[in-house]
Amino acid sequence: MKLAVWTYEGPPHVGAMRVATGMRSLHYVLHAPQGDTYADLLFTMIERRNQRPPVTYTTFQARDLGSDTAALFKRATQQAYERFTPQAMLVGASCTGELIQDDPAGLAQA
Repeated sequence: MKLAVWTYEGPPHVGAMRVATGMRSLHYVLHAPQGDTYADLLFTMIERRNQRPPVTYTTFQARDLGSDTAALFKRATQQAYERFTPQAMLVGASCTGELIQDDPAGLAQA
């Protein structure tokens, strides 16, 4: 399933986290550089929710850009599936993560 229209105030990956948080047995894998992992803190620290959203970050660093970040994403997706055994998964990239053009949706299908 691909989302055709997206309306949200804020970064798209935070909106996707809201969707993931509102559903059960769903897990979100976010392809994001180190530094974009602040987003789940919006739920726990600012909104005072009692649990973190169901999100796994790939968390690549600048030194990883010289290697295969696509492999990093695929490995993180497989590990998240094995650990959390969700019925469905969302995959996406943070705004900064989109700059490397790894195509998380295509990689998740591979």
